[in-house]
Amino acid sequence: MLTDPEVDCVFCDKSVYDHSNFETRECLSKHLQVQKILQSALEENQHLKFP
Repeated sequence: MLTDPEVDCVFCDKSVYDHSNFETRECLSKHLQVQKILQSALEENQHLKFP
């Protein structure tokens, strides 16, 4: 039998699989905000190289 891996959300420390629809939207919104911040930082500092 397959089991879901234990994956915790970095924003609320709940299991990703235990999120309600509302919690999923809230945490995804935070994730997208962080992604935009990181993307703009990389665009502003193109000399930074990551493997």
